[in-house]
Amino acid sequence: VKGTLHWVSIKHAIKAEVREYDRLFLDEAPDSYQDKDFMEFINPDSLKIVEAYIEPSLANVNPGDRFQFQRIGYFNVDDDSTSEHLVFNKTVGLRDSWAKQKPKPKDHQNKPQPAQHKRPAIEVIKQLGKKYTNLPETKQEKSKAEILKLAEEISYADLEPLFNTAVKKTGTRIATMIALSVLLKNGQERNEAIDTFIDKAIEDNNELLVAEAKAI
Repeated sequence: VKGTLHWVSIKHAIKAEVREYDRLFLDEAPDSYQDKDFMEFINPDSLKIVEAYIEPSLANVNPGDRFQFQRIGYFNVDDDSTSEHLVFNKTVGLRDSWAKQKPKPKDHQNKPQPAQHKRPAIEVIKQLGKKYTNLPETKQEKSKAEILKLAEEISYADLEPLFNTAVKKTGTRIATMIALSVLLKNGQERNEAIDTFIDKAIEDNNELLVAEAKAI
């Protein structure tokens, strides 16, 4: 097989977490279908986290530093990265798979779509939360309705780890609070972790988060 091989010495290489991002939706225009919700087209593989081995010269990188990983794409150092646990985010790939796809006919809105792999409800809730605060009010209402629906499919064990979400990730905390309201409505008993999460939300500066917390 004709090709080029790139390698690092396993004896000297260091481990790193690499986050590869793909398109968020499986369709170029997920909101163009009159009879479907755009959430049905969320890509379950929009984020892949892999363990990589990199050159030891990268041991002392700083958040924001940028590199090209050969044959893959361009990456920068994530804010979560530490000297003990390096984290790189893919920013630009070397290939664009959209370009290889055939153009769709104009009447694609009315054609049945193949069933997509169903992503775990808790993962979709987290994805919705990431952009929640950046959405206009009408789309926030739609996302909230979707979160309320998805929350019926999760357990307290699924949701509880999100109580420790960083303060700056307000959207995820709002989505968690919305989902928590469903669990409590369905019989989940309040405990110290729940009370602490709600109390901290009420003290937050974000009005949306405060409103959801007070509504519980």
